Amino acid sequence: MDFQSLRIKARYHADRAASPLPYLLLFLAVGICAACRMPPECNQFYELPHTERYAKFPTYPLDKQITIYLCAMNREPPDLRLAGLIAEEGDKVIPFLLEKARAQKSENAQDDIVYIFEVMAQRGGLRGRADVVEDLQKIVQSMKNESIRRRSQGRLAKIEADI
Repeated sequence: MDFQSLRIKARYHADRAASPLPYLLLFLAVGICAACRMPPECNQFYELPHTERYAKFPTYPLDKQITIYLCAMNREPPDLRLAGLIAEEGDKVIPFLLEKARAQKSENAQDDIVYIFEVMAQRGGLRGRADVVEDLQKIVQSMKNESIRRRSQGRLAKIEADI
């Protein structure tokens, strides 16, 4: 190999190593993919003006509210206000929320639903509802992730104190 070939090879490798372009492209791809994973109803909700979001939210079917709420809890900062809007519905949403919590594969999502019950209990919506606490205990006890389970147990303790 002659000197000219070595010089060309060295320059090629130096240029590739110093280029930030591959890292920039990777960063952009990850960011774009994160936005792609959000369900369309979440994207539509967050495209609305801030004040319009909260006015429209209670008019959505409960299943859509939960989908948007779970997206909101994964944003920074999480949109805790939506839990209160769901909790305001009271007794009529309890069976649906319990079923949704049981069906979740994500323990974070289960904990987010337990948070709705915590808000509901703080507002007096679970008074005398030991049956709900029992159901929630089963959901929390089945959690495998210790830190999520502890967080949910803390929420459950608050719920028990408020019923």
